[in-house]
Amino acid sequence: MDRSSGKRNDYRILALCSAVYLVAYLCRLNFASALTKISIGIHASEKYIGVIPSVYFIVYASGQMVNGFIGDRVNPYRYILVALTGTAVANLLISFSTQYYQILILWGANGFFQSMFWGSLLRLLSWNFDPARYKTVATTMSISTICASILSWSVLGTVLMEAPWNSYFLIPSLITMVFFTIWLVFAFTHRKPQRPSDIDEPVSLRKSLEILVREKLYYLCFLGFFLGFIKEGLTVWAPTLFMQSMGLDSKHSLILLMSIPIANLLGLFIVRVLLSNNHEDIRKTMLEMLIGLGLCSIALFIIGSDFPMLEVLLIALLTALANGAIWIIISYLPLVFSKTGMVSTIVGVFDFSIYMGAAVASTFMGIMLVRYGWTAIPASWAVSALLSCLLCLGGAGVCLRRGHNR
Repeated sequence: MDRSSGKRNDYRILALCSAVYLVAYLCRLNFASALTKISIGIHASEKYIGVIPSVYFIVYASGQMVNGFIGDRVNPYRYILVALTGTAVANLLISFSTQYYQILILWGANGFFQSMFWGSLLRLLSWNFDPARYKTVATTMSISTICASILSWSVLGTVLMEAPWNSYFLIPSLITMVFFTIWLVFAFTHRKPQRPSDIDEPVSLRKSLEILVREKLYYLCFLGFFLGFIKEGLTVWAPTLFMQSMGLDSKHSLILLMSIPIANLLGLFIVRVLLSNNHEDIRKTMLEMLIGLGLCSIALFIIGSDFPMLEVLLIALLTALANGAIWIIISYLPLVFSKTGMVSTIVGVFDFSIYMGAAVASTFMGIMLVRYGWTAIPASWAVSALLSCLLCLGGAGVCLRRGHNR
């Protein structure tokens, strides 16, 4: 099967993959919505609660490396079934947990199962779409994460306002079980997925490593680390930041949180407009996004908490730019490299880097909030943005330019 002649643009598969990833995302964003309640419910300090998402990110990042490589070599339909089962069970067991270490272990296990989704889904979609539609595919899949954020922070955050923290995990688990059934039917009717003839066979682990080193993609890993430090750290701690820096209660904090998924959506449009204006020059687009990140972080540090609404706008803009920059690395670039037969592997490597940054940010921000308060956080973001710009001007920029020329 050659896509250039067959024009395989299967939007039914795209819709189902987006829905599955939306549901999977509900089973990871729920922790941020329930963070404060968990702290109260199990009588643990926020400093220690911050370790739980750090463990998640470490396991998720490591799982991306493992599952990225495996994902290029197994039936993607079956692998998604395993992922849905694992994340549903992990969330269900957490809803019945009463101890800190139980939640810590189970949330770490959830991170491993979550790491199975993205690479396998993108690999499956790369088989079913022409390269000319990759930008649309990447955007649609990213929008599913934004919808999950809205559902998590609006539905879970407000509807369950008076409910115990356990319900934040029970309900997403039940929803995931429903989608397991839907995907099972889909997988049964597509038991023999077809790889297009213009995509290479999966290569060995050694060959994959040789390609990653030869292409110098490790520069993008460093870039991903700093972007993950900014964006994913903000995702975990945003509810707490709003409550502490603005003195808001949980209800009003969650209302403000709705600006974040809207900002993520804005980030996708910003990066697509910049790509078009820059004639698909990925390096130039990334550099513009990073400069914007640095300026927003510096502005947040300067104003502190004196201008709450301006603070919200700057956090939203920072989120938009970070999301757009990460979109380039883990959504668009892996599809650009699809002909190498390494979509899942490249996703795994890049995601590993991003979530290692997130793991550091989660614990780091918890400690910094306790010791120095809110203003220390945007200062760390500004430093991360500066280092990212330097990478983009150097080795990472070379890799991005090479992706532009493919």
